[in-house]
Amino acid sequence: MEKYYVVNVPFSNMYKDVDDMEVVSQVLMGERIVVLDFFKDFVRIKAEDGYTGFVKKDIFVDFEILGMPAVVIIEKVAFGYEKPSVKSRVIYSLPIGSVLYDKGIIEGDYRIVENFSGTKFYIHKNTITTKKFPFEYEKKNCKEILKTALMFLNVPYFWGGKTPFGFDCSGFIQTVFKLNGYKLPRDAYMQAESNVLQTFQLSSIELSPCDLLFFGKNKIDHVGLYMGNKKFIHATTFNVPKVQITNFDEYWIEKLNSVGRIKW
Repeated sequence: MEKYYVVNVPFSNMYKDVDDMEVVSQVLMGERIVVLDFFKDFVRIKAEDGYTGFVKKDIFVDFEILGMPAVVIIEKVAFGYEKPSVKSRVIYSLPIGSVLYDKGIIEGDYRIVENFSGTKFYIHKNTITTKKFPFEYEKKNCKEILKTALMFLNVPYFWGGKTPFGFDCSGFIQTVFKLNGYKLPRDAYMQAESNVLQTFQLSSIELSPCDLLFFGKNKIDHVGLYMGNKKFIHATTFNVPKVQITNFDEYWIEKLNSVGRIKW
């Protein structure tokens, strides 16, 4: 039986190995992970999405999160304050999707929460929602998916990133769809093979908003979200490394591998 631990920092990089330290993904506060192996100051873990990689051994704690009253960050980034005031010291900068222990106490506009080692702090009540762990995000429609994607416009590109502090292409797509109730795997080629999607060739369909565009003729290595009107949004190093809106023109059509459509 697998033993679960809980991430206890706002977010942490996951590395391909402990030698070259290439970032391949990230885990967020409150995420349940499985420890697979120990390597000095690092451990190899399996994240909630099944992805494996190495993290520093001090980023998680042994905490039983199931059944816990939870607070979930719903704004792009929310601050955790030492006291219930924006003038107070910021203890944490928490990305959207972070999960915290809810103490169930409100002081003015702030809710008292804890991390998973007992550190108490305050979160503005309008930056969170309350849940009971485990929880599933409600399945939303295409309009809401596009709204979420646009919230991250101009976020910097970061290889292996899946937070508003920096996204790579598939981390951006995975995060946008997760927040709207659809679980996609971590990498672009994995997403193209996901049973959440139906996959088509461009020649066989007419593109619709919220279709996923998978690029790479021989191997899928990039993904973007079609918005309609021959435009798509993606995290890319094209021109400026950031989340940006791009024309779906001949340059990109030539690079297209396939189209993925959510099984609504």
